[in-house]
Amino acid sequence: MYLNNVVIGGHLTRDPIMRKFNRPDGTEFVVTDIGIATNRRYNNRQTGQRTEEVCYVDANIFGRFAEIVAERFVKGMPILVQGRLRFRTWEDNGQTRSKLDIYAETFSFVPNGTREDTQNGAPAPGATPELPPDMDIPPEADGMAPDIPF
Repeated sequence: MYLNNVVIGGHLTRDPIMRKFNRPDGTEFVVTDIGIATNRRYNNRQTGQRTEEVCYVDANIFGRFAEIVAERFVKGMPILVQGRLRFRTWEDNGQTRSKLDIYAETFSFVPNGTREDTQNGAPAPGATPELPPDMDIPPEADGMAPDIPF
């Protein structure tokens, strides 16, 4: 059995970057790149000190979700992303480079309650975001996790 599913919640490390491409058939393809920082706090047994570890992860969001994230999110806002891990390699000046990132399939607005999130059109903490009426939302995106058979 193979399972490649990841859920990560954190704060955006930069403003989302939306890019648009044209497919060979003439339709538009939208990708938004985001960076997420997530923290882990624990007590270091050796020093007895409270320690914080930060993990930075890049994610790519596609289609209408990409447009919404680019329009509604700004650096520092909390976000929850669900998707799959993707390993990419490429050549850069003769060197092979690689990167592990998230191919995001859904996302959620996350109120943080510590700052006013009403700037730049972002929903207020606890508010339900208004999505365009033509948005086709997959069942997993409504906040309900799909059934997992184990």
